[in-house]
Amino acid sequence: HDSSLLNNTITDVLHRFKVKRHSSNLEAFIKVVIEAKSYYTLEAAEDYKFKLPDPHLLEGVKIKEKTLLKIRKVGFQYPTQPVQELYDINLQVSLLFRVAVLGPNGSGKSTLVKLLIGDMDPNKGGEIWKHPNLVIGYVAQHTFHHIDHHLDTTPLKYMLWRYPTSEDLEE
Repeated sequence: HDSSLLNNTITDVLHRFKVKRHSSNLEAFIKVVIEAKSYYTLEAAEDYKFKLPDPHLLEGVKIKEKTLLKIRKVGFQYPTQPVQELYDINLQVSLLFRVAVLGPNGSGKSTLVKLLIGDMDPNKGGEIWKHPNLVIGYVAQHTFHHIDHHLDTTPLKYMLWRYPTSEDLEE
């Protein structure tokens, strides 16, 4: 979230989903709850470094350039919605790529991820192909019951814990 937008629009803060309510904008809240500054600002500390580990080759894959995921002309529409959510999506991914799914609320990010992991199938044409040894892990934005016991760890450590051998420990 944009810290400036939050500061200029909110009137109350529910910190870490606890019942204690802070009647203030973001700037005033951070003055009272100093440790919360890192949660609500987009700036990283100067000494902070984030590095994803280099991906290992999958069984049957000898070069990092080999396609592991391919999406061609995928479309999707929720049965209860009058408007199609995704149109003509094309994507090709190898071990050389780090992919982030970004966009405004309601733009289809979660729908695309659900298609990628196989929770849903394209219903307005197209195809999705994944290498048979490819495992896609993600943390859904509303899956708090999965992370209740991991609130004091980083997203990377959580993913490494959850998928230590490419199998999901929480399924």
